[in-house]
Amino acid sequence: MTYRTNAIRSIVGVLGALMLLAVPVAAQTRQDESVDHALSGAVEVVDPVAHLLTVRGEDGDLTTVVVTDDTTVLKAARPIPLADLAKGDRVTVDWNDRTGRNLATYIEVVDAPAS
Repeated sequence: MTYRTNAIRSIVGVLGALMLLAVPVAAQTRQDESVDHALSGAVEVVDPVAHLLTVRGEDGDLTTVVVTDDTTVLKAARPIPLADLAKGDRVTVDWNDRTGRNLATYIEVVDAPAS
């Protein structure tokens, strides 16, 4: 092999290694996004078709958030679909409004009403 071939292989190897290192950093950045708002309260309305959840906060105000495929929804530490939330469930909700919409990042049922 020539010096030039070895140099090209070395450069390609270094670039490949850098790309592999960049992927976990990008994924971690997405998970570590800051939260603009947090709320605890009772579920008032669940609309899985429109991807909306309305919560009555402890202050009595209603807040509606948009639930996306990127939103984590948990009950008893297990992922659940939005449709499994019910009116009266006590939840905590984290969301961002950087796009002019209340985009939920995290929803967790902390207490469900007795059936």
